[in-house]
Amino acid sequence: MTKRFIFLLPLFVFVLTACDKTDDPEVDIPETIDQTIVRTMWLTTSETFSYKDTNGATVLDSSQTYNNPSASGIHYNFKHPADHQVTRTNTITNARSQGDWDILRENKKDHIVVTWESGEIDKYEVVHFTKSEMTLQLISTEGSNLKYNKDGETRTAARREGIIELLCPCRLGH
Repeated sequence: MTKRFIFLLPLFVFVLTACDKTDDPEVDIPETIDQTIVRTMWLTTSETFSYKDTNGATVLDSSQTYNNPSASGIHYNFKHPADHQVTRTNTITNARSQGDWDILRENKKDHIVVTWESGEIDKYEVVHFTKSEMTLQLISTEGSNLKYNKDGETRTAARREGIIELLCPCRLGH
């Protein structure tokens, strides 16, 4: 037993060190999502939404790309976790929304849940993030005003799904 242990010990140590990527300068290991989102303003670079009816059929697709998101676009500012406040500012319309945010981890996935002052609750799955980029998939909206305009009429959708791509410009190249 001791000879087998002595023989296997170097192999085990080799496997452990081969898996350690923290010393590799080519690998960008982001901090946890909690630490990453609270340090600066996140600018929306694109949004894509699908509005669905009660049968799950898409009734409207909308898409917006912000070519200069720092000048005109939608900005998210997540305050420190002790505060849990989030502000969403649309610099085009000057509309501003505030709410509380929290991180949930379900099935090994990070989710950001935002409860807006209006009572709407948006749940986003974090599908990608680094220190300077983040992609959120809107997976549920509760109490949301899902009104949209189509053919000159205001209609209401049963649910909305979407993807939001965000950029933190002050961290590019870091």
